[in-house]
Amino acid sequence: MAAGGARVVSGLSGRAAGRPLTLRGVLLRNRVVAAPMERNYCDLAGRATQRYVDYLGARAAGGAALVFTESSYVSQVSKARPHQMGMHDDAVVPALRAVADAVHAGGALLGVELNHAGRVVPSTVSQQVPVAPSAVACREIGGELPHALSEAEVQDVVHDFAEAARRAVRGGADVISVHGAHGYLIGQFLSPRSNLRTDRYGQPTAFLTDVVRAVRGAVGEKVPVFLRLSAFEGLPGGLDVEASLALVDQIPLDAVDVLDLSAGTYGAGHWITPSGEVAEGYLADIAARYRRRSGLPVSVAGRVVSPDVAERLLDCGAVDLVASARALHADPAWARHVVEGTQPRPCIACNQGCADVIFTGRPLWCAANPGTGREGRARPVVVRDRPPTVAVVGGGPAGLQAAHVLASGGARVVLHERSAVLGGQHALASRLRAKPQFGRLLTWFTAELARLHVEVRLASEPDPGEVLHAVDGVVLALGAEDYLPQVPGVDHPRVVGIRRWLQERSAEVEHVAVWGADRAAVYVADDLASRGVEVTLIARADGLATDAGARERLHAVERLHASAAVRLHLGAVLTEVLPATLRLSTADGVSEVAAAGPVLVSQGAIPAEGWQPWSTSDGTPVERAVGPDLATFDAALRYGQSAAERLLLTLSGATTRATTPAISERALQAAP
Repeated sequence: MAAGGARVVSGLSGRAAGRPLTLRGVLLRNRVVAAPMERNYCDLAGRATQRYVDYLGARAAGGAALVFTESSYVSQVSKARPHQMGMHDDAVVPALRAVADAVHAGGALLGVELNHAGRVVPSTVSQQVPVAPSAVACREIGGELPHALSEAEVQDVVHDFAEAARRAVRGGADVISVHGAHGYLIGQFLSPRSNLRTDRYGQPTAFLTDVVRAVRGAVGEKVPVFLRLSAFEGLPGGLDVEASLALVDQIPLDAVDVLDLSAGTYGAGHWITPSGEVAEGYLADIAARYRRRSGLPVSVAGRVVSPDVAERLLDCGAVDLVASARALHADPAWARHVVEGTQPRPCIACNQGCADVIFTGRPLWCAANPGTGREGRARPVVVRDRPPTVAVVGGGPAGLQAAHVLASGGARVVLHERSAVLGGQHALASRLRAKPQFGRLLTWFTAELARLHVEVRLASEPDPGEVLHAVDGVVLALGAEDYLPQVPGVDHPRVVGIRRWLQERSAEVEHVAVWGADRAAVYVADDLASRGVEVTLIARADGLATDAGARERLHAVERLHASAAVRLHLGAVLTEVLPATLRLSTADGVSEVAAAGPVLVSQGAIPAEGWQPWSTSDGTPVERAVGPDLATFDAALRYGQSAAERLLLTLSGATTRATTPAISERALQAAP
């Protein structure tokens, strides 16, 4: 029996992921943990909302053994974000009880992670001066100069952790986790970058030890306690793998039941939520070392997104539990897929609707699944004697999502795509260096449409009159095309929209000019430079991919700035395209730059033409999957979802369309 009282119960599944685990008499039905992740679904007082209840309830019903809430602040001064969950006051307990009831109804255990954000707390959120082990600001994020805690104040924080743990258990939590990772207060005491103390709390694990002992004392001997640690910080002068591992010898392991391994810190957040360029399960070998060194069960996070990888990590004995947040964000039934060895709707590690949204205060969505965050909303289903036949015109992201929703809702679906492959612009993006996981979503859609018996017709440009006569409804998902601003020379044959060029390019080129600095421009420029193409990028903007979040764009932007093959002309207005040069206007005047190859225009997108012939329908309902934001695939998925739901409501004879117009992140600005 391992330290902390863990034992493995004889397996109830042939797969390692399906084997139960008992911790201090508390049974986990399998080895899959829904990891803590902030979602901005709480109210300003730190209380869970109904949206939060529905969200976690769906992950429990989807098969996870243990479902964590999120990093929950233990006191007002430790609150880092306006809509973060709180465990700081008894007033949060009733709402937590509602979350616990929903999670338990789904057959899972509820975990609550306790945290103090320390020096990275914005005073604009907490209304108090941030605190830290030492008066050292987090320069990487422009942090404020914190107040250095006195020994008495440190003890007050320890007390706050203990009281928060008691509240969590009163609210129905089965498991408590202490957050010692990612550069928050406990991590700040652990790190030589932020702990310059000379008293007893200068010893890196002294504060952690006090917190863990206090939490154990508060919850008693029957509640499992997890401890989350970063395997490394990822910053110069910080804790590396070996230094982090050595700290295990100084942790009170008798008070801990599971070591939960992650990585990264503030300033190196790309290790907390790694992009798709990072290998899946990249912490597995390090986690195995923690397991051997501590004798404790180990849970690992960090790019564990596919069932095969999760099963391999468990089956080889590297870890005892796999923890994932983004994978379950994309598919609430991810745990069941892991246990059964089937394929979930994939997380594609884009960070567009999750990690890069947390700091904005907006409720999280999922770029790969427009249903995320809407778990409590009714889904329209056709109730008719004969299943209606529906045509979906367009096989890009919007069309694929529409076809999936319609078929799931009881319609017979015929999908027409004019090209020889499905995926539209998403398929083009999946070829780029920065988006290696995008193709997984297309693979999933292809399998799902086959499972739902959707008839897919490729290289098909249907006649509107014939289709409208033969079907009960139509969804037009014609996609978007490049917008080309009218500047002199834009009609030159070498000027082409960036999307069109990606679709039609056949010959290799030596030099390319990219006009624009949005995410499409940056990712294409990055990909071309990586292939040895000389790239000249011209943009009015002063920054690169500012329409994308910091973690999404990080690697591509860094590579462009570092590449000798890339010339950046930012803050420049393109005024004319000449046969072998481009004329630019900047604050310093007018100049010309050499650019003899193709000029790729990335200045946004407009709705594709071709919908007008469908508007003459005589009674057959036609819905367009279109909206104001046409430049991203996640918007396309939402528009496809919305159009399909509107059509299902019409076909079922519903008199209201209140279920869901297209839900965008902008429509969710208010507190959930």
